[in-house]
Amino acid sequence: MLVEIGPIVAPHGIRGHVKVRVPEPASSCLLKVKAVNVGNGETGRALGVSGARPGRGVVVVKLCGVDDRSAAEALRGAIVSVDEADMPGLPDGEYYLYELRGMSVVDESGTRGTVTALDSNNAQDLLVVTDAAGREHLVPFVKGVVVEVQRDRRVVKLQPMEGLFE
Repeated sequence: MLVEIGPIVAPHGIRGHVKVRVPEPASSCLLKVKAVNVGNGETGRALGVSGARPGRGVVVVKLCGVDDRSAAEALRGAIVSVDEADMPGLPDGEYYLYELRGMSVVDESGTRGTVTALDSNNAQDLLVVTDAAGREHLVPFVKGVVVEVQRDRRVVKLQPMEGLFE
């Protein structure tokens, strides 16, 4: 399975580097993987990664075979994905945000819905929770609201703020 990391937003320099917008540049798996898929999902092409470093809101990546600014510019807008098997392992109690999709969201009142997407308001990550009636609720992914993520049970436990699900 391919895990979407983010889009190529621009070339960087003249030697074929590209800027990939990612949710958290400093902890990006792009700093550790040896290959990525560039394109739109399964229709992309596999390219090796010969180097990566964090930038301001991006990761600057050198892709094998992309050797000048024109080649890098041609990739603008393409989605960079990583094979899930190549994702670096995480310590116990940590998880990747993409793993939250499909998890049940529960609180003391019972099941509130399912995480259907992830979003951000530039201040924090947000879980898009769709309830049984099909309504979407934006849940701040912050301590105090998200109490626990049970990866093995596929459950996100909340202490919701007043009015969050109304």
